[in-house]
Amino acid sequence: TKTLIGLFVVLCALLCDGIYGPYQNKIKSRAEAKGHKVTGYHNMFNMNIWQGSFALVYAFFTWELPAVYGFIGRHPEVGIKLVKIGIAMCFGQIFIFQMQAKFGALTVTKTTTIRKLITVMLSVVCFGHGFMPLQWVGVALVFVSEPAG
Repeated sequence: TKTLIGLFVVLCALLCDGIYGPYQNKIKSRAEAKGHKVTGYHNMFNMNIWQGSFALVYAFFTWELPAVYGFIGRHPEVGIKLVKIGIAMCFGQIFIFQMQAKFGALTVTKTTTIRKLITVMLSVVCFGHGFMPLQWVGVALVFVSEPAG
């Protein structure tokens, strides 16, 4: 069942990637048609405001916030790590959203797909994980399809 849950999550992520990027392109085109300039920072701010709001409401109603603060209180070293990963995520988002604004959704999708694949490949090499033959076919398809698109 864990494999099915994992596949479901991956499919949901791909679906969201397929919807979100082109939708941002549409927002940018409509705004430019009205004489407004939409930058990557606009998109990043709006996405983070909405995601943060929904996550905060969800965490509040599911009583996750007290558990999180309790865990950080018991393990203060986690707070520093959260700040570090937050900073890294901020720079990563700036890069992605600026790329989206300048080059469009397709370039971002290709870039993030290759990044994810390289991460998986590094995991195989660094941690000794293995690939089944069908997984190697998937790796080959990703690398072959990138230049074709």
